[in-house]
Amino acid sequence: MQLLKISFILSLVTSLCSFAYYSTYEDGRERLYKDFLSKFEQINLPNTITLEAYIVTNEMTPQKRKKQLEKLESKTELNKVLTKDYDAFIPGIGRGMMSRMGPSTYKAELALATSGKYSAVIYSESRAFDGGAKSYLLATFDGKGNPIATRYLGYSGLEEQTELTITERMELTTKRIVLEGESKRYDEKDVKKMFITPKGEILVHEETKSMDEIEPVQQKAILKFS
Repeated sequence: MQLLKISFILSLVTSLCSFAYYSTYEDGRERLYKDFLSKFEQINLPNTITLEAYIVTNEMTPQKRKKQLEKLESKTELNKVLTKDYDAFIPGIGRGMMSRMGPSTYKAELALATSGKYSAVIYSESRAFDGGAKSYLLATFDGKGNPIATRYLGYSGLEEQTELTITERMELTTKRIVLEGESKRYDEKDVKKMFITPKGEILVHEETKSMDEIEPVQQKAILKFS
């Protein structure tokens, strides 16, 4: 009988310790997720934004070189850096920082919208051997920070940029901008359309699927926009 009591007490203590551990873990993850989201710049919708990369080269004029350096070294830009602490939300961070070809830099760029079910953000990856060029990615997470989906948006460097248009119904359109000296032109062949559903899923529009087949899904969304 005594052994049963001791066994019961040990089992109860183990359960309580386990509960306390997982509660602490969940609280810590929730705080980390909130901190992660706070690094992204909130934008109003609808909006059209040029996703740029601030690159410095020896060929630039002293004035432009100085301007780009100021942007790169600004407090706002430095605060965007995502460390390996956020690997739980963007698994590539840990791998990218250990790359044999040079560490990748991940930055928080934009927060599009947040609802009770999901959050949608845009982050960038800049690889050391690319000279500061950026790849932009769209990512969605559920209310606890678990990844739902990730999609590549576009690339921005010395010769091209990506223009992003977002509607209030979470329809995203990206266009490639070709840089030719001081002028710019759109590459009409490189236009992509995406849609974020009320569940945080990212749908990619294809030529074989008409807009009417996807749009009704968006009309059911009740979202809180920044």
